[in-house]
Amino acid sequence: MMLVIIASGLLIIDQITKFAVRSRMEIGETLPVFRGVLDFTYVQNRGAAFSLFQNSQLITVILPVITMIAGVLFLLHLRKKKEKLAELGVLLIMSGGIGNLIDRTVMGFVTDMISVGSFPVFNVADICVTVGCAVLILWVIIGDRKDA
Repeated sequence: MMLVIIASGLLIIDQITKFAVRSRMEIGETLPVFRGVLDFTYVQNRGAAFSLFQNSQLITVILPVITMIAGVLFLLHLRKKKEKLAELGVLLIMSGGIGNLIDRTVMGFVTDMISVGSFPVFNVADICVTVGCAVLILWVIIGDRKDA
C-alpha cells in the first residue's frame, strides 16, 4: 500500500508542476536555475518521451493505454509473489505514464519543463518512467540471486 501512496504522490507532484508551468510561463520561456546546467523551459511536447514521434496518435495514446493494461496485469502478478522492488518499478512507470497520458488526453500535448544541459526537456512523469525502468533492470539483475 505504501508503494501505491508514493506513486500516487508522484503523480500529483507531476500534475501540480505541469499546471504551475502552464499557468505561470509562456511557451518557450526559460527560467534559469543554474544557467545552462538546470533550467525550467516550458515546452509543449506533442511526441513521446523526450519529444520523439511527434504527432503520432498510435505511439502517444494507444500504445500507452495498452501498456497500462499490461502493467496492471503484471502488477497483480508481482503482488502475489511479493516482489516489492519490481512492484515499485512498475508503479513508478505507471505513475509517469498516467501523468503524461492525462496531459495528452486533456491538453493534446504533454507539458515538459526540466531542462538539463543539452538533453531534451522533460518532466516529473518522465523521471518516474526512467527511474521505474532502472528499478526493474535492477530487479532482473538481483532477482536471480534471491532465488539461488
